[in-house]
Amino acid sequence: MQETVSADILPASWQDILTDGFASIPFPAQVLVSVPKKKFKRAIHRNRLKRLVKEAYRKNKEGFYSLLNQRGLVCLVAFVYTGSQILPFHEVESKIVVILQKLGRVVSGTVIADAETR
Repeated sequence: MQETVSADILPASWQDILTDGFASIPFPAQVLVSVPKKKFKRAIHRNRLKRLVKEAYRKNKEGFYSLLNQRGLVCLVAFVYTGSQILPFHEVESKIVVILQKLGRVVSGTVIADAETR
């Protein structure tokens, strides 16, 4: 027997998303950061990695935000740390910059256009 969830019991923010789409999201992008417990057993290490990724994103999100605002888009982004060791901040930041550049190319349509020409 499958149980259905009524919109009445969902939190108000979820009700808005379900009814209004993404119009109620206050920022052009929302970010989720995940570090697997399987690779990093200690919470202190998982929390440190999450802080590193969040700070790298915070410092480099402006260009991505402006591109989303120009296009009138909203983006939900999930960063999942798949490495097996804790990298220094400058390495994490450089990888986040590359990811944001790739996302920017996808948003602007250049990646899609490149794939279609192949």
